[in-house]
Amino acid sequence: MLPDLKDVERVVAIDPGSQCTGIAIFDYWPLLEAPHWRLHSALSVQIKPLDDVLKMATSVQREVGKINERTQIAIEYPEEQKYRKEFIRQNDIILLAHTTGLILSRLEPDPRRVSRIPPKEWKGGVPKPGATRRKKRGPRPYIIERRCRRLLGPEELDKILLPTATRRHTDVWDAIGLGLWSVHRCRMGCIPHD
Repeated sequence: MLPDLKDVERVVAIDPGSQCTGIAIFDYWPLLEAPHWRLHSALSVQIKPLDDVLKMATSVQREVGKINERTQIAIEYPEEQKYRKEFIRQNDIILLAHTTGLILSRLEPDPRRVSRIPPKEWKGGVPKPGATRRKKRGPRPYIIERRCRRLLGPEELDKILLPTATRRHTDVWDAIGLGLWSVHRCRMGCIPHD
């Protein structure tokens, strides 16, 4: 369900992961001719595989900053995605749920200002990056990335900090897509469709 944005000035979209968490922050701009939501920043927080997820939650808290009553948190909530063909280990889902809970406990938001959104609700049936490879022409950009790039303006694209490891770019793009969906700039499946 889309979050209610009444009296909200900032939306923080979080795509939690066991090794990398994507964060996208959107601010409301009421002073323009047509008030709208703009991307403030997008980045990722990474930890080494052997570090614990408490460090991840603390790093997310440091990047997001102070949460007030006018901040809405939109966090991707882990669930078993039965529409996908690949096998998902139950331990991975448990670890993601643990990470999600620690992040929320560190941020200490008002529970009424937290939207726990399952991936299928905002992404639809978008395949993982590995499933979008062409046979002869090399890798194709991640579908969510292509769709988000179409929806963001040039000044917003300049505010995206991607990690050096390209396999971690999807975490940032997923956070941006979740944020765009949360501020009503796109519909389910992160439009426009290809």
